[in-house]
Amino acid sequence: LPALQATFANYGRISMLWGDFSQSAVIGGVATDITVDPLSNLNDFIDKGMKITKGRMMGPHELRNGGLVGLVGSEFADMMFKKQYPGRYSNPQFPVGEVVSLRGRLQTTVTIVGVLKKEDSPFGENDSNLRMLVPLSTLLHYTSDKRSTWVSVVPKAGVSQRWLADSVVNYLRIKTGLKYPFRSEVPEEAISSIMMFITVFQSLTILIGCLSILVGGIGIMNIMLVTITERIKEIGLRKALGATDRDIVQQFLTECMLLCTISGLAGTIIGALFCNVVAIVGHLILPDLIPTQLLLNPLALSLGLGTAVVCGMTFGMMPALRASRLDPSEALRSE
Repeated sequence: LPALQATFANYGRISMLWGDFSQSAVIGGVATDITVDPLSNLNDFIDKGMKITKGRMMGPHELRNGGLVGLVGSEFADMMFKKQYPGRYSNPQFPVGEVVSLRGRLQTTVTIVGVLKKEDSPFGENDSNLRMLVPLSTLLHYTSDKRSTWVSVVPKAGVSQRWLADSVVNYLRIKTGLKYPFRSEVPEEAISSIMMFITVFQSLTILIGCLSILVGGIGIMNIMLVTITERIKEIGLRKALGATDRDIVQQFLTECMLLCTISGLAGTIIGALFCNVVAIVGHLILPDLIPTQLLLNPLALSLGLGTAVVCGMTFGMMPALRASRLDPSEALRSE
């Protein structure tokens, strides 16, 4: 590892990764299975986006020299400590300062020095709120397993993730004599795949919206044709009294545009209310993932109402022209 870090020191930060593992924790004579996650350094803590709400962070000396300290998730205390546990009432910083006895792969006692901020998940319960973080040096000191199968590579600004990952893989292959099939995973590529899926989904949404507008426009056109059929005598009377074809077209286009504008305004209000209700409920359920904000985009509202007006003008043109071409004498005789 030191040789690997020295080789790529100018391109990024490299550290070894150990996956979490199941461990038995004993408190007050009661054993419970928990998840232990090794923490190599402060940068690893920052990269994972974790924060502390109570207590303190493990110090550099503790991280380097196998300190018997740990950080626990926000729900760890509720799971591990019984309601009648004395420390709940005598320790104002509970569970900070409490001692947990670990049995299994890691056999030692660990003092809780901090509590992590709660992590919300869109899929319900989040097991990360029940875990314990201990220094990686502690794991290496108190266990015989010192092998790792993962390396974390964080590139510096301006360095390509894919280039650095491929360079590290090639370096490891050469150093091991091509004995092991090293491979790399680049988050940037996973994000690109997700963005492509989002783009396809947005395109399908736009297509569905266009089809909905087409179907709605045809419905509006049929409604206006029925209206004209029911008002043939009125049209004939207006034309007999001097109304021009232009006047008739303007009348029915105005009615059609007014109908679409009122419908579009009603749909916009209902849609905006629905989106804000969903946002508020989502924030109450997942406050860390969904921020509280007013979902009201003036550009989107203007675009929606404008589309409704254009739809009314477009699909109302044919019925309006048909009404303007009626013969007054024939229209007045119609039943």
